[in-house]
Amino acid sequence: MAEYKNQHFVPKFYFRQFSSDKKSISLYNLKKKKIVYTAPIKNQCQKDYFYEKGKFMERHFNELETYLSDLIRKINTDGGIENLDEYDIYLLHFFVLFQRSRTLAARQQAELASEAMTKKYIELMMRYDSSLPKELTLEDLKRVRITDKGAHIHLFVNHLCAVSLISDLEMILLVNESDEEFIFSDAPVVFHNQYMNRIKSSGNGGFQTPGLQIFFPLNAKHCLFYFDSQMYPFRSHKKKYFLHSRRDIWAINSLQFFNCSENIYFRNEFNGEKISQHHKKLNYAGGSLRGIVFREITSDDDSKLIVSGEENIPYELELSFIKKIPRFRQIPMMRNPDLYQPYVKAVNSLLDEAKVRHEMISLSRTEIRTCIKSVVPSF
Repeated sequence: MAEYKNQHFVPKFYFRQFSSDKKSISLYNLKKKKIVYTAPIKNQCQKDYFYEKGKFMERHFNELETYLSDLIRKINTDGGIENLDEYDIYLLHFFVLFQRSRTLAARQQAELASEAMTKKYIELMMRYDSSLPKELTLEDLKRVRITDKGAHIHLFVNHLCAVSLISDLEMILLVNESDEEFIFSDAPVVFHNQYMNRIKSSGNGGFQTPGLQIFFPLNAKHCLFYFDSQMYPFRSHKKKYFLHSRRDIWAINSLQFFNCSENIYFRNEFNGEKISQHHKKLNYAGGSLRGIVFREITSDDDSKLIVSGEENIPYELELSFIKKIPRFRQIPMMRNPDLYQPYVKAVNSLLDEAKVRHEMISLSRTEIRTCIKSVVPSF
C-alpha cells in the first residue's frame, strides 16, 4: 500500500471521541437513508490522495493532529474550557477553522464559489466593457464550466490566517445533561447566524459577520459554541452552559444535516432510528451545495463593490437559551474592523511569497505547510 494514500478530512482522533471501543462508529447516510452500525473509523471521511499524491501535507496534518487530539481529550475529560491557557485557546480557534476548511463539502463549496465569482466578473466585463466582442452572451456563459483546481488551497489559507477574526467571539462549552446526544457529520464545524438568517440578499457566515455563531460538537455530551455577545447576550458560568432540553439538543443536531456532504455519525449505543426519523422531519434531502449570492454596493464616487457569500442554511434555529433580538436594528458590516487588517496582511504575505516562488498568484502545498507553522508557534 502506498504511504499516506488514505487521507482523512475529518481526523480519526475526533471520531474516537464519540466511540466506546475507539475503533468503530455508527452512521446514517442521507442519500440512501440507511443506518450502518459499527462502521470502522479508519474508513470514514477519507479519500485516496484527497490533498495530494504525496506524503508531505498528510504527514504535517498528522503531526498537527497530535497537538489537537491532546487538547480535545483534555476538554472532554475536564468537562470545561475555563482552565485553558492562552495558547490552548489559540490552538482551539485554529482547530475550528482548520477543520471547517479541510472537508469534502468545503472543497466542493470552494470550487462552486470560485466558478460563480469568475462568471460574475466576466458578466460585469460583458456589461460595462464596450470593447468586448458581442458574440458571447450571458446564456453562453451559463453553459460554460469553469474549474479552479486551486480553490480549496485558497480556502485553506483564508481559514488558517483567520484566527484573529473569530477571536472576538464569546466561546463557551455546551454541556448536554439531557438523555439525548450530540451527533456530528462529515463536515462537523457549522457556521450559522440566527440573527441574519432570513436575509437572502447576502451570506451571513463571514468570519467577521455580526451575529455569527459556530457549533462544533466535541463528543456526545459536549459542544463548542462561539457566538457574537453583542447579538446574543446571555450569561454562562465558568464558560459553560448546561443544557437539559431535548429540543435544544436536536435543534443543534439539525444543523449537521444541513452542513454535511454524505453521512451523519453517532455513538454505536445511540438509537439510529432517531436519526432517520429526524431526517424525515427536517424534510431535507441533504448533500446539496449552498448557492452563491452577490450584492452590489455603490460608493459615493459611483464605483461598485461586489460582495459574495454562501446562501444561508435553510433552517430556522430556535434555542431556549438564546433570546430573540429584533431584526430591525442597524448593524455594521463587521464586528471589529481592526481585526481585519492583520488577516489581510497575513494572506497577502503568503500570496506575495507564492508570486516570488511560482510567478503566479496561486498557493502551493508548500505555502499551506508554511501557514500552519506560522500560526501554530510550537509546531
